[in-house]
Amino acid sequence: SAAASPPHTHSEVEPLLRDSTHGLVIPSLPLPAALQRPTPYGQTLGDLRLLVLGSQSAGHSFITRLLLEENEEVVDVGQWEENEDGRTIHASTDWLEQRDAHGLERFEPTRNVEIVELPGYDDTTN
Repeated sequence: SAAASPPHTHSEVEPLLRDSTHGLVIPSLPLPAALQRPTPYGQTLGDLRLLVLGSQSAGHSFITRLLLEENEEVVDVGQWEENEDGRTIHASTDWLEQRDAHGLERFEPTRNVEIVELPGYDDTTN
């Protein structure tokens, strides 16, 4: 039978461990921001389209910001899209859960709220 090797002392093992972990790179993966959870009302709201119309000094953008910013029902706000009739923004009050071919979950905004800001009018506009 082979003779048992003598136990290693702490001072003999420590340099071996230090050498084996020197230069070890541990990757870090950034996580996406957590999705805002929809409220029960937001989940049942359905499609909503608002037309904002008023005089040129009415503050259309103020009204839209008031409806969308810091509103607990809104989980996602898109970007403004300029068009010939004014400008449009889409927002969402819920998420659509989708799975890709590999079974990975992905959440897309429902874009169920549309706000169209029409150009302001004045006394001379027909």
